[in-house]
Amino acid sequence: MRSLNNMLNALGYNSVPDSDTFNWNTANGWQQLMNDSGNTSKGELALTDTMWIPEDVVQVSGWTATQGSNVSAGTTLGKVPGGLVKLAIRGGQPSDKERTITVFGVSSPLPAKSTEITDSAVLNKIAQTQEYQSKTPEERVAGLDAQLSLNEAIQVLRVPAAAVFGVQGTSGCIAVDGQGTASVIPVEIISGELGASLVKPDSGEPEQVRTVLIGSRLNDLKCGA
Repeated sequence: MRSLNNMLNALGYNSVPDSDTFNWNTANGWQQLMNDSGNTSKGELALTDTMWIPEDVVQVSGWTATQGSNVSAGTTLGKVPGGLVKLAIRGGQPSDKERTITVFGVSSPLPAKSTEITDSAVLNKIAQTQEYQSKTPEERVAGLDAQLSLNEAIQVLRVPAAAVFGVQGTSGCIAVDGQGTASVIPVEIISGELGASLVKPDSGEPEQVRTVLIGSRLNDLKCGA
């Protein structure tokens, strides 16, 4: 119903944009649209008279219905190629900072705390690239190459993912060996990739950290108060 309200509004008819309810305004806009299309309507909308398509413009294949024929509810009338509806960073860590992701030359802002692209305009541009179209369905499922960058340059540490413990959202800790005694350092997790984490110490300079602890020595350590 939200899609209907939004489309009626986009076409200039009465409706309630972003509403999931079929109310008087929706009925009035629907009646206007039907009358302008040469159909007699009192504003009633029957689901059995409704055909769903996934995009504003689609290429239809395998069309089976003919004009004037009766079609029962739930019957498939045709097929449209599958589209790209979302891209997610596999195993990616959200960041408190806005980033930019680039896939096959198409760049898009990645808001803070997000690891997904859902902007249909950006996804359509990616889907239209030669690189994407040359991929088989199996290759697309396996994953696509992308570049991820922070919008503001900062100094970070690249440490093994196993070195970060006590993770809560984008916060965690690492530990360094201070003459036989482990010293815990709170960090902000900026990003993660291929078994490594990019972290920024909450205090001090990243270059001051030379080595980090991993394994059993982390078991008895606590991150935070």
